[in-house]
Amino acid sequence: MRVLICDDMFPAMIEVVNRMLPEDDVHVCRQAEVAAEASWAEVLIPAMAGINSEIINSAPDLLLIQQFGVGLEGVDIPAATARGIPVANVPGHQAPIHAECTAEGGVFLMMACARLFKTAQKRLAQ
Repeated sequence: MRVLICDDMFPAMIEVVNRMLPEDDVHVCRQAEVAAEASWAEVLIPAMAGINSEIINSAPDLLLIQQFGVGLEGVDIPAATARGIPVANVPGHQAPIHAECTAEGGVFLMMACARLFKTAQKRLAQ
C-alpha cells in the first residue's frame, strides 16, 4: 500500500505507523503539501491536516482515509462517501501512542501553569 501521512508534527505517530507497516510504502508530508502529494496515495492518514473534496478527488487510487486517533472533523466525509472511500478512526483507548501524547500534553500544561502561578495569584487577588 502507498500510505501518506498528511502531517509531520507527530514523530511518534510516524514511527508507530512505519513499525506497524514495514512492507508498505509510507511517505510523510507537511500539511501545506497534502494537495500536491495526495494523488500518489492509496491511504491517507490526515493527522491534523484537512482532507477536502479536492484532495479526495485528486487521488484516483485512494482506498481509505484512516485517522490515527479519534478526530475526523477535518475530513470531508460526504466527498469520501460519494467516491465509495471508507473513512475510519482509531478510538483513543486503542491507539498505542495516545497515552504518551496525553501524558506529554498534561505535563506541558502543568509546567505552563506553574510558570505563571504567582502571576495568576496576584491577578486573582486584585
